[in-house]
Amino acid sequence: MSEANKTFTLESNASKEAILSYHLDNGPFAVIEWDSAFRISRWSKKAELLFGWNSQEVIGLHYNDFNFLPKDEFERIKENINWIDVGSGNTLIIENKNYHKNGQFLHCRWHNSILRDKNGKMISIFSMIEDISDLKQIQENLRKSEERFQLAVAGSKDGIWDWDIANDLAYFSPRCQEFVGEQFDSHISGMEAFVKHVHPDDITSTINAYKLHLYERKEMQTEYRLKIADGSYRWFLVKGQAIWNKDGKPIRMVGSISDIHDSKQMEEALENSENKFNTVTDHITDIVNMIDRRGIIKYTNQSVEGILGYHPEELLGTHFLTLVHPDDQIRISERFHVQLNSKGPGTLIQFRLRAKDGSYVPFEGIGNVQLHHPALQSIIMISRDITIRKKAEEIIIASEEKFRSLVHNISDIITIISANGEIQYQSASARQIMGYEENGLRKRNIMEVVHPDDLQLVLTTFQNLVLNGGNSELKEFRLLNTNGEYFYIEAQATNQLNNPSIAGIVVTSRDVSIRKKAEAEKQSLIQELTKNNADLKQFSYIVSHNLRSPLTNLISMTNLLDMDTIKTERSLKLINGFKTTTTRLNETLNDLIHILLVKNNTNIEIKPLSFKLALEQVTQSITAVMENSGIELEIDFSGAPNVLFNQAYLESIFQNLITNSIRYKSPDRVPKVLIKTFKNQQDIHLVFSDNGIGFDMELVKDKIFGLHQKFHHHPESRGIGLYLIHAQITSLGGSISVKSEINVGTIFSIVFKQKMT
Repeated sequence: MSEANKTFTLESNASKEAILSYHLDNGPFAVIEWDSAFRISRWSKKAELLFGWNSQEVIGLHYNDFNFLPKDEFERIKENINWIDVGSGNTLIIENKNYHKNGQFLHCRWHNSILRDKNGKMISIFSMIEDISDLKQIQENLRKSEERFQLAVAGSKDGIWDWDIANDLAYFSPRCQEFVGEQFDSHISGMEAFVKHVHPDDITSTINAYKLHLYERKEMQTEYRLKIADGSYRWFLVKGQAIWNKDGKPIRMVGSISDIHDSKQMEEALENSENKFNTVTDHITDIVNMIDRRGIIKYTNQSVEGILGYHPEELLGTHFLTLVHPDDQIRISERFHVQLNSKGPGTLIQFRLRAKDGSYVPFEGIGNVQLHHPALQSIIMISRDITIRKKAEEIIIASEEKFRSLVHNISDIITIISANGEIQYQSASARQIMGYEENGLRKRNIMEVVHPDDLQLVLTTFQNLVLNGGNSELKEFRLLNTNGEYFYIEAQATNQLNNPSIAGIVVTSRDVSIRKKAEAEKQSLIQELTKNNADLKQFSYIVSHNLRSPLTNLISMTNLLDMDTIKTERSLKLINGFKTTTTRLNETLNDLIHILLVKNNTNIEIKPLSFKLALEQVTQSITAVMENSGIELEIDFSGAPNVLFNQAYLESIFQNLITNSIRYKSPDRVPKVLIKTFKNQQDIHLVFSDNGIGFDMELVKDKIFGLHQKFHHHPESRGIGLYLIHAQITSLGGSISVKSEINVGTIFSIVFKQKMT
């Protein structure tokens, strides 16, 4: 070889080596070259970075010369390389453990290749190495996670489901299949195979729960019943979480299903008890504090806000004595230090705590020392607000003072009597009424001052009260005063023998002498009025009887007069005036007799009557009058066709009401009358309304049913019709009321009493 060629070859070889080194140093792998004796002949820059040794430290070293490869690992590599060497292959990939210079453990993947000469003999070994420690860690974590997942699925009482929404495929764990007693393939089409087991009453709510999560992203947690193998239904809790693509469309949903049937049954079984418990706890206002041995508040419940106004967080870390009233601090501090050396609950103690607004609230509390309890390590203080009780005590004291003042100043006599009749206490009012000082009759038997004629009544009442308890009715009897006179009292007694604070019969009595005197005077007056009323009735009968005969004679005489023979105008006027006067006097006398008959008739015939027949009887008798007036009647007796009443009275009522509607009709419209009946409980109601001229109720008021009361200037008005109607209805226990409006009409409401006594 020429010198020039030799130079070119050397330079070429050097250039190739530089290029190779550059690529090996900057490639993705660490590169190590070994000679056939497994001594290192090349150590790339990436190898330096991966393992920590630089090339000067390791070139020429055997693998045993430094702690780079575990011996068993390299022996495995060597065996594989030898296997390649004797075979036809040139490359081997193997994963093994390595060490960094600092002793750190590495996981690497080795790509080992054999370089051979032209005869196939091994010249060297190239190892291209990549660090797979992170990949191995990920794989290990994934393996453990999968292992934990499979263990969790196998050991969990819950079922796992996975729904591929995009492809409409669903996976259910074996536990899900156990729940419903049906075997599924590992993946089934859609959710139908599972949803078909949902109770019919729960399907709508179940579907809504899924929709709300998938399309509104609401939390998916719902309860429903599933049909199990024996055909019955059990309650399950289902939770799920969906995954949405970038367009917001749900593509997958994973969840769990838990059997909660037993807890549901327990909830139902405990419902009554829980309701009672909730009723109690909802009204509990106790404050619960956990205090450590230094007196620092570690925990306080929400009740502190409602009572003292603090948020619980405001009190955490503060010393409890800072809340205690200054006047109570020494006493409470001494009690606290005593309890530090004890165990269990202490005794009740009262104290005051400062509220957030600066006021102090009274409490009653008890501490339970749990300093040795590993989970508590505190004194548990339960404090109850006793503001209401304190106020109640103040009210009771004030009430007792007020009662004493009341008893001393009340006009009634308060007496407490033992079971054997002995007076134990008597209020100060006994002095004013009976003349005795307060407790002046003490130790005496009550029967000693009772009037002899009333003794049996008082004794019987007293004995019944002692034996049977309770309260007595009001009784009137006479007592003896210090003047030796008897006076009437009204008394009522209550058995308080079993009340330890009283242990006696409490009698409240008042002097009714004045009332008794007034009742006697009233009775005398009633008797006198009854006699006067009877005398007036007798006088009315006598007057009507004595006037009837001469009045009949006068009417007969005027009828006998031949008016054609009388020529003077003055005489005609006198005679016509005389006729008119006698006629009106006759009508008045007839009305008076009619009223007397109604008022004094105690033997009125009562029988079932038909409203329709009674009305027809009346309309037939006044047909001409009705036709001349043009009146229109609208009748509805369907609600109550019959009534228990007097026939003459019923016809009189119809006739008076109809003729009044005609007499006082409006000139501006056709007279119309509506008559309607209905039944209400035991009574029959009749409503009579017209569209006449009406009258002013404010002016009429209570005079509407009075005798000779006239509210219009009609020539035929005598003020007797409504008076008779009222007398006829009320005489049989009924009632009548009226409503009227000027130029609108009048409504009469009549109640016929059907239960006659």
